[in-house]
Amino acid sequence: MKSFFSALSFLTILPVPHKWCGEEEVFSRSVMFYPLVGFFLGLITAVVDAGLCMVLPTTISSVIVVMLLIWYSGGLHLDGLADSFDGFFSSRPREEMLNIMRDSRVGAMGVIAIVFLILLKVIALSSIPPQLRWKVLILVPLAGRCSLLFHWRFLSYVRSGGGLATSFHQVHIKSGFIIALIFFVSIAWVLVAGKGLIMSLCLMGAVALFSFYCKKKIGGMSGDTLGAVCEISEAVIMITAVMVLL
Repeated sequence: MKSFFSALSFLTILPVPHKWCGEEEVFSRSVMFYPLVGFFLGLITAVVDAGLCMVLPTTISSVIVVMLLIWYSGGLHLDGLADSFDGFFSSRPREEMLNIMRDSRVGAMGVIAIVFLILLKVIALSSIPPQLRWKVLILVPLAGRCSLLFHWRFLSYVRSGGGLATSFHQVHIKSGFIIALIFFVSIAWVLVAGKGLIMSLCLMGAVALFSFYCKKKIGGMSGDTLGAVCEISEAVIMITAVMVLL
């Protein structure tokens, strides 16, 4: 349980007592609980959405739910998306891209990425029939947290000074990747049967393409690209749901 609470504390801003979390080794193992954290957040999101849809129009409920998804991480993943787009579309050499991504200020491309992604999520979620929304909303945060391990598994950390990735052992990343893959496919299958496999393939394809792009642009991954892949994966699940469930 300490590994789960360490993962919950790391991935969200939910108040988790420090004594419920473990020390360095427990923290390192916590990556294997990322899918469970995503599933837990998905359940919360589905319940909140069900309550909102009872008293509010679907569009307004969708806006509030998308805000809730952002709130879980305190906007950290969205910040990573903005920093990644500022760096990738700066047309600068690799080292300058990394410096831009480290800068706390948000540029034009970062703002465009944030606005576009939020609009995409709200419109896609609003397009999903009420009887299917709860299933999709369970999968959305789950996909985001599983995608962290998908992205992490195949790329090395690019910053020489150490950082996020240096706190975790590669053996735990590999184990977490396998757990995340099996867990997501299983939950998707239970919720939407064979269409869950299509959604799983689309998710993996999107993460693979983004990871390839990161490799080409900066030679690997960073904390910002981890945030970006989480946000992108959530949007991909919503869009794929509109395509295959309607």
